Amino acid sequence: MLVVDDDAAERRDLVSALSARGYRVLEAGSLADAKDQATATPPETVILGGGFSEAEGEACCRALRAAPGCEDLPVLMVTSGEDPETLERAFGLGATDILVRPVNAALLCHRVTRMLESFARLRSLHEASDQTEGAFEAMGLLSRALGGRAERLGDKAAASGETLIEKEREFRQSHKMEALGQMAGGVAHEFNNQLTVISGFGRAALGYINDPKRVRECLVEVVAASDRAAILTSQMLLFSRDHVLSPRVIHIREVIENMHAVLRWAAGGSTDLVLDIDNADAIARVDPVQLSQAVLNLAVNAHDAMPKGGRLKISCDTVELGTSTRISHYPGPVKPGAYVRLAIKDSGTGMDRETLERMFDPFFTTKDVGKGTGLGLSVVFGIVEQCGGMIDVDSAPGVGTTFTLYFPVSSEPPERSVEEETHDIDAGAGGTILLVEDEPAVLELVSMSLRCAGYDVLPAHDGLEAVQVIEQAGQEIDLFVSDVVMPGLSGKDLADIFERECPGKPVLFTSGYAPVIEEYLLRSDGKAEFIGKPFKPWDLVEKVNKLMAMQARTAVK
Repeated sequence: MLVVDDDAAERRDLVSALSARGYRVLEAGSLADAKDQATATPPETVILGGGFSEAEGEACCRALRAAPGCEDLPVLMVTSGEDPETLERAFGLGATDILVRPVNAALLCHRVTRMLESFARLRSLHEASDQTEGAFEAMGLLSRALGGRAERLGDKAAASGETLIEKEREFRQSHKMEALGQMAGGVAHEFNNQLTVISGFGRAALGYINDPKRVRECLVEVVAASDRAAILTSQMLLFSRDHVLSPRVIHIREVIENMHAVLRWAAGGSTDLVLDIDNADAIARVDPVQLSQAVLNLAVNAHDAMPKGGRLKISCDTVELGTSTRISHYPGPVKPGAYVRLAIKDSGTGMDRETLERMFDPFFTTKDVGKGTGLGLSVVFGIVEQCGGMIDVDSAPGVGTTFTLYFPVSSEPPERSVEEETHDIDAGAGGTILLVEDEPAVLELVSMSLRCAGYDVLPAHDGLEAVQVIEQAGQEIDLFVSDVVMPGLSGKDLADIFERECPGKPVLFTSGYAPVIEEYLLRSDGKAEFIGKPFKPWDLVEKVNKLMAMQARTAVK
């Protein structure tokens, strides 16, 4: 490292922090000294601070990168402000990364480590590129020796492959936007309905403060409405590739009831939507999010088949199927037994035999060019198959279409509804938890739940505060719990810092929409877990108890 700072005290603090992490640190109190140091011993990273002018800072970056072996030298610039103009100016002067005073030692080392890792990967890519260029040169000689045929075929195949991949990506994105556009109005309308229920019953509970029975009735309605709102946000993420298949035993009718508003808007204002879903025995093990996506896709498809309006009926009941039953799009004999039958019937234009045979093929569409992706029904087929179900289609031109989905009836009882659900928070084994959450209300709720379970909680409202807590508490912290998406340092960045300061300690991520953290979870060797928002307090505590028990067993060994 080369630390350049004309303030001796600040330079000493930077040098001390880096040296404590094992870095070999060179110092320079002026730009002239910095150039001499870089020429004599090319550094891997420069930390540039002090009161240098813009011209001096830019000149320093240019001069340092002109030294032999320093062409791609990363520069971490220390600034006094974090307003957009200051940051933009620093990057314009040649900074690779920026750190705002007062400098936190742990954060400084974390940023330096990340810079080194990034530039190491960049160098590896350059080396790989050089090797690849050599390999391509040899291949080119061989290709020319074969008359250029291999080269032309290779280029053509590569171009075709890249074009196909890009087209598929565009088609899938187009389909997502098409379906989301159909449902957005319904989701907004229904979400406001649920907020009205939550707000109204919450205020009513405050008015009934001396009547416990009425307060409880109001709170049941608040919880039910919040769960319905959570389902709506899940439906907005139906097409996210981040969704993990999570089947459970449910009442099929509850999935359809929760989608009522969205289906009404997806089917169109001129369509008469009829729900016949009162069968109490329609219980199956399916992923409710995936099932919602399948039904939504079929509703959108029905809307397209009824441009002038019509009737869309969704019915649900149970039926016994035998080996003689034939399902149009299920190969082989049907396993006999009881099935939940979910039928989506429209009065639209219908389909001819050729369309019926190809309708589940990816990218097959009967719509005009640019008006359909051909992925809607193929997605439905994949979802039904993943959920262990079968799909039957009955259609004819001018008659309409009926999609019938079959799912084996489950012998297990379904999960209890919100009105019936009660749960005590299990006591934990005790310990200290660092909790990081930038939403104050969520921070308070989770802190309260963990303290009820017997844990000591160290709350932090953002990444910088969390780093300070890690520095102060250190090995006293037994578990790190953090939201994934936060301004400044993300949950993953903080987990990396926590892992270095408290090696071997477990991590629990929370998020309403998780970015890519699979790599971290995989390399954690079971010491990191994830829970999605919204979560119930007892579910969170159960996860925490599991991680803490695992940590206790590891400590004993």
